[in-house]
Amino acid sequence: MASTDKAEPIRLLHLSDLHQGLVGQEWMWPSVKTQFYEDLSSLHGRTGPWDLVIFSGDLTQSGAAAEFNQLTQLFCDLWAHFKTLGSSPQLFVVPGNHDLVRPDKMDATGKVMSQWWTDESLQAEFWGSSKSPYREAVAKWFANYEAWLEQLPKVIPVLPTAKGLLPGDVSATFQKGSQRLGLVGLNTAWLHHTGGDLKGKMCVHPRQLLAVTSNDADGWSSAHGLRLPVTHHPVDWLHPSAWAEWASVNRPGFPRHP
Repeated sequence: MASTDKAEPIRLLHLSDLHQGLVGQEWMWPSVKTQFYEDLSSLHGRTGPWDLVIFSGDLTQSGAAAEFNQLTQLFCDLWAHFKTLGSSPQLFVVPGNHDLVRPDKMDATGKVMSQWWTDESLQAEFWGSSKSPYREAVAKWFANYEAWLEQLPKVIPVLPTAKGLLPGDVSATFQKGSQRLGLVGLNTAWLHHTGGDLKGKMCVHPRQLLAVTSNDADGWSSAHGLRLPVTHHPVDWLHPSAWAEWASVNRPGFPRHP
């Protein structure tokens, strides 16, 4: 993606679904890494140098702390490779459904959260208070992700962000010359705390957008020449009700329909 100002292009690299910790990865990764780095080198020659790397979730396989520790080393190696290519990009990241620690199948809070789309009182409780046990449960599920991200700027460049309502909800501004790129990262994985096919059952709520834009999505949007929303799930994974609620918010520069 490039800005409209040809003198100051903003160059982005989009990555996703690494799944650090996947069974067999320890012996598959060395050969995959060789091809991946070769592909990056070829791509960099055509589109680099990169200003930002956007990673849209599923960095790990199960959200375990050990997987995030391994991920840090992998990212250190990757950013060292970027440096050899002539880039030192900042990272902007959102979590996916494999970046949370799933509760036990009999976990009471998890079982209640599975009733999200049929229990309006649950939704009211969840959005009504940051002290809700269900909000606290979501925070717990993503605790390893949040702890990892807190430490990451010590080893690689990370774009500073403002945090939002739920773990993984963030916004940021990247400025290059006269160009101001606004990024909003929203967690679409917080209802994906169980296995199975949950396509069409995810949620992203206008409250999440408002919380990362100081309750003024219009004003935030108008302050940026370019706006880019980042989520893990594609739009067809969202529940129809989620889209209806999302479309009720006036937000220039953001998609209205799946």
